[in-house]
Amino acid sequence: MAKENDAKRHAAYDDFVAIQKAVVLYMQTLAALASADRYDFTPQISTLGTGLTGLAKTTLVQNQVSAYTGLTRLLTRAFTSHLQKESVETMVREGDADVRVLLEAMIGMTEVYAAANENEKKTVLGFFEVALPLADRPQDRLLYTLARAHVQGKTGEYRLIDQRFALAREGLSKVALGHQKLRENLATMSSSEMRHMLSGYVRDLNMIRAGLTAD
Repeated sequence: MAKENDAKRHAAYDDFVAIQKAVVLYMQTLAALASADRYDFTPQISTLGTGLTGLAKTTLVQNQVSAYTGLTRLLTRAFTSHLQKESVETMVREGDADVRVLLEAMIGMTEVYAAANENEKKTVLGFFEVALPLADRPQDRLLYTLARAHVQGKTGEYRLIDQRFALAREGLSKVALGHQKLRENLATMSSSEMRHMLSGYVRDLNMIRAGLTAD
């Protein structure tokens, strides 16, 4: 059962990475379009095509798959647009619903991983809670000491993983609120403010992915 659950978690992580890449690319594209410079988006188109393969065996529900497809189509249109300012406004307005769904999907995936980690923690540490008192005999003193050290190490490990998931959920919620703020202030926000905000969210999303990859 543990092996089966682990396989499902790996599949969910592949979906998480595919979504993360698409949302990061969306933020990066908005920042580029908000600039006065022209950009060659050929590398982005290549990255986007690669990301689609991450959903081949998806663990997502239909509306999340549809949101992913909708966002990739919007990005493809933006890559070929010749009206940069208009593309920024169009992308934010048309991409808002899909981005919200995808960020919620990522938050949901971190919650699944956090719950799986909590179950594993209870199973592993619960075993030691039962077994250690039975080994507290003079002839088992070395075994008892080694087991206690192992418990302390595992407890610290699970604590760090819990913190990682908590930070991921907090960061994703921050990005979701930030995109809402961007949509609401689109008419008054300067290009430099927009680029600064978007670069911060790209950094946050990449840090979240790196943190989960370390698990």
